[in-house]
Amino acid sequence: MLVSQGSGVEPRWSPDGRTLYYQGERDGVPNLYAAGVAAGADFAADVRSSSGTNPQGEATGMKSPMKVVIVTLVVGVLGFLTEAHGPLGGFWAPSPTIPQAAGVQVPLFMILGAAEALALGLGVSFLLFGYSTLRANAPVSASLTRAAHLAIAWLLINWWAHDSLHQHNGMNLNGLLGIEYTFHVTLIVAGVILTRFFVAVVGAPAAPSARAA
Repeated sequence: MLVSQGSGVEPRWSPDGRTLYYQGERDGVPNLYAAGVAAGADFAADVRSSSGTNPQGEATGMKSPMKVVIVTLVVGVLGFLTEAHGPLGGFWAPSPTIPQAAGVQVPLFMILGAAEALALGLGVSFLLFGYSTLRANAPVSASLTRAAHLAIAWLLINWWAHDSLHQHNGMNLNGLLGIEYTFHVTLIVAGVILTRFFVAVVGAPAAPSARAA
């Protein structure tokens, strides 16, 4: 395959073996480019605007870490303030049947709440920005990649509401059954999806560059 314009150096295959990436220069301007290898295709594109990976196969889907940090922190703070014991969490305040925390239990519960709020923020960030990273690096079907994307997000997001609802519900068995089916069963499903995803990734054929190594 020939690059139609300019020059190209340091060529690397994408993880799925369908695209060749290279450092190039067009009209005196250096940049990162991609060339498709599908039958009849011979083109170059600016990978920074059109692809999810760079020549090393590293994902650029989350190309703005600052966005991830901002979303994680904003959502995390809101989650911490609105959890069951938070100042804005009165809509699902703990049931009177739940014992009050005392002594060292208080800071331990606060740390747990902060961790769940941070997981909520990370989960929302991954939901917003993570799919392109998985798609660019996982040589599996788009449907399985999307299922894994949603499963990972749910594994991070669920704990904020999960724990607060347990405290709000107390020992009400009907409410407990609802929580079990809404959260526990879906977490099991998420685990099954991720198992299938990672088995498919491990069993996928190696990209041309990996076979040549």
